[in-house]
Amino acid sequence: MAGVPSQGVREFLIPTSPISALYGEALVASHECGAFFANPALAVREPYPCVHLAHTEWFASTRRERVDFLLPKTWGTLGIGASGFHVWDLEHRDDPDDDPETFSAYNTDLVIRYARGIGRFALGAEAGVFLQRIYEYSAAGFHGSLGASFNKKPFSVGLSIINLGPSVKLSTEATPLPSRVQLGAAWNPSLPLNIQTGLSYAFDGSFNASAGIGGVLFKILHLHAGGGYGTRPRIGAGASLEFKHLQIAYCAVLRPGIGLSHHIGVNLIFPPRQREDPLMIAMIQTSQTFVENGKRDMLNRDYQHALQQFDLALVWYPDNPEAQAGYNEALAKERELQVSLHLDAARAYRETEGYLDALREYEFVLSLAPDNALALSGRTDMQLEMEQIPILARGQLPEDAVRLFEAGVEAFHNDRFKEALAYWQEIKERFTYIEEIDPFLDLAAERRDEKIDSLLLDSYAAREGGALRQALELVEQVLKIDPTERRAHTHREELTSLIHRRTSDLLVEAIEHFDSRRYELAAETFNRILALEPANPIAQRYLNRLQKEERLKHKDLGQLNVSATNAYTSGDYETAIRIWEQILAVDSTFANVQRNLERARRKKNMLRSP
Repeated sequence: MAGVPSQGVREFLIPTSPISALYGEALVASHECGAFFANPALAVREPYPCVHLAHTEWFASTRRERVDFLLPKTWGTLGIGASGFHVWDLEHRDDPDDDPETFSAYNTDLVIRYARGIGRFALGAEAGVFLQRIYEYSAAGFHGSLGASFNKKPFSVGLSIINLGPSVKLSTEATPLPSRVQLGAAWNPSLPLNIQTGLSYAFDGSFNASAGIGGVLFKILHLHAGGGYGTRPRIGAGASLEFKHLQIAYCAVLRPGIGLSHHIGVNLIFPPRQREDPLMIAMIQTSQTFVENGKRDMLNRDYQHALQQFDLALVWYPDNPEAQAGYNEALAKERELQVSLHLDAARAYRETEGYLDALREYEFVLSLAPDNALALSGRTDMQLEMEQIPILARGQLPEDAVRLFEAGVEAFHNDRFKEALAYWQEIKERFTYIEEIDPFLDLAAERRDEKIDSLLLDSYAAREGGALRQALELVEQVLKIDPTERRAHTHREELTSLIHRRTSDLLVEAIEHFDSRRYELAAETFNRILALEPANPIAQRYLNRLQKEERLKHKDLGQLNVSATNAYTSGDYETAIRIWEQILAVDSTFANVQRNLERARRKKNMLRSP
């Protein structure tokens, strides 16, 4: 029986699934299905209850079967598993001249496992008992494994210590379990491709290194190739087909001294039955409506409006693949269009010797496309032209004047026209003999006035759309540029009066909702008040009561989410942000709210940028 690969506890070294046979220790940080065989912490990556079935055809009619079940819960992932190893018709002779005696060998193993995710980290452990028999000898024992992983897309790392336990005395000698430490790293980008590597060091001093690569074709065909070097060298390849909730895998692995082994696996996933949520159905339908609007805009080459429509589609239903694809395409097309328009504007400025404006246009193009050859060349040309303009070409120019002029140019490039005007006005006041600064003063004043007109138009549009707070913030930007702008002062007074009247009406409505115990409507309305008047004490006091007394329940959050999304759609990002923050205060994992909150904050910051 010396040739039998199941002496003592050697069957622990026989892989129990196709993916573990192929990748080995490279599976320790992998995102592949079944990676928990190499690292118990990776059980947390299984989102739904699932069953893993595996069959291994080793050499000399040696076989191993395994079945595992994982049950993800909010408090962690629980799993149980069982495996059986067996080989039949082995022969034994006490003496070379004796007739052979036929016997069998088998091993039965039962395990339980638990894993828990903590942010980007995951921890896991498993414990098992086994019973083995070879010839007339039998023994029982127990083993355990520990694992940890860290994931920050697209990279992940993992560490596991497996097959820990006391030695097993099968006959006259005790055999230690094949314990080993495994360390791995994986790269899993959004592309249909992943790479994983791993190292292992066994407590008996043996060492192994493995690597594998996997890819997906046509969304259903998964291809894998991998190999290892060290005490257990191997090379192999495999494939799996995935049909909705069923995956069938096969791989063949070649090992020196053993030959070709075959591994078959079946994974069954049991996602929970989705109850029809009227709110979610309505949000999906609304998302699709915006997608259709975006498609029409794309056909009409109105890429900017298409971008807005696809953005709204993603806010209503962030998992809409058509919306994401449309958003990406519209963004690329809009960038191409803006690059073309601003290059044309730069050429027009060059023809009229408007080098500052041309340089500003080239800088804008490079902010969208840093490698654009025309913009890079044009910027260099304009910088050379700037050195020849009269104010810099003039001999013995005071150092302070040069410094102020260059600071003004830098501010002008970044659309900070008020700042540029201030720098150049200081040159005019301190160095009255430098008359060459006058055209630059006129240019900065002209661009400043254009900026003011643009901000006022945006403010009027926001007011017409009901986004009063946004309109007020735009007016405040105008007054920062020119505190004496009369149109802005008049518009601010009108907006302040409108906000006060609107706040008073909303307070009556919100308190009525609160007294009627319609807490989700009350929360929405109080948040709308705070979006208009962030320091309103009455709204703050009622919202604090809603939160501290836990009057907002999970069943109210869906309707609140719809209210926040409506606010975002109308451009009232302040209200959307406040409501989404309120939802997260009750349920930090509420679907898609965190993503939408970050999107709204970006939009708000863009509006506040001068």
